[in-house]
Amino acid sequence: MRPARCVALVATPGAVLATGADTLLRSLAPYEIDRARSFKAPKARDSYIAAHVLVRRAAALATGARPQDLVLGQRCAQCGGRHGRPFIEGHPGIHVSLSHSDAAVAAVAGTSPNAIDVEGWDAWGADAVSPANVFSAPERRALAALSDEASVLAGVSARSLSALRLWVRKECLIKLGRLSLDTLASCDLASLGIEVPAEFATTRSTYAGLSFADWVQPRDRTSGAVASAEHVYLQFLG
Repeated sequence: MRPARCVALVATPGAVLATGADTLLRSLAPYEIDRARSFKAPKARDSYIAAHVLVRRAAALATGARPQDLVLGQRCAQCGGRHGRPFIEGHPGIHVSLSHSDAAVAAVAGTSPNAIDVEGWDAWGADAVSPANVFSAPERRALAALSDEASVLAGVSARSLSALRLWVRKECLIKLGRLSLDTLASCDLASLGIEVPAEFATTRSTYAGLSFADWVQPRDRTSGAVASAEHVYLQFLG
């Protein structure tokens, strides 16, 4: 099979761990095993394992290698510790990113710099974020025009979901090194659209030379985004 140039995978932790979390945990690197075992909450532990398994599957699609043959590394540029931007050992031309929440995990791999983020609606602390520090003036105006009443079906407001949609896009830009927590409000993504569709949908857009895909998943109550310098093949696995 011809490797894909850039592929992103999104799934529930349960779908990834269907063969058994403990079995899949043993396939990870020692530092990943130690990190997984440090989680106190079972959901957090499982989502960590699932994301680290899923990024190998994405990298396998991007390289043509077998997932079990790929080793995920992480190295901090400042201290050299086993954290920071992930990479696939022995594949310097492959860029990877991963993200996990209790309800969904996501990973992307490709030949260009990329980033992915997924967040749960119920964990989204929109009220705790200072909008002026996060959103540009056009973004704040667009958000203010939306309802802050929680809908009967979603249990969350259109304003909160739209703010989360902006956040996951900006989180991708942070992971790509194009933004920092101090410069979030300088980035204006209002022109990409902020209103969230009522049902599951994937939206594609471009910004600053990047190809974006973002989605809302009412079934799992999650939202996410992926960005890359090349087109991303996005697959939802369950």
